[in-house]
Amino acid sequence: MVKIERKKKILVVDDEIYVRKIFKYNLEKVGYLVTAAEDSYEAEEKIVDGEHFDLIICDLMMPVRSGMEFIKVLREKYKMDEQRIILVSARGMERDILEAKLYNIDDYQMKPFSVVEFLEKVEEILKKEL
Repeated sequence: MVKIERKKKILVVDDEIYVRKIFKYNLEKVGYLVTAAEDSYEAEEKIVDGEHFDLIICDLMMPVRSGMEFIKVLREKYKMDEQRIILVSARGMERDILEAKLYNIDDYQMKPFSVVEFLEKVEEILKKEL
């Protein structure tokens, strides 16, 4: 019997439209299904509506509610302890990185970064067993 592997679903959360488009283009080019949200409230709505994502890529600095606050909501309110998350930011402050690690993120990527290396990191994270 041939095993057909389903495509992995990724949610990209970023307030900058061009960043969402770049992520979407590059991730879809290598075979992922990508959904984009312009803020963490839109992303939360998708999750509440029952959508499942294999990975969430979230910007740290967004207006209204930051990526860190969104991750806290996922972990504490929705008990999504196993949800794979990459946090991206132009800020590399040590306290941000340490706080993110408290919420069990899979990776913290500093902008700008190599697209090739980023895609390799995504693949590595998605191959890990939960």
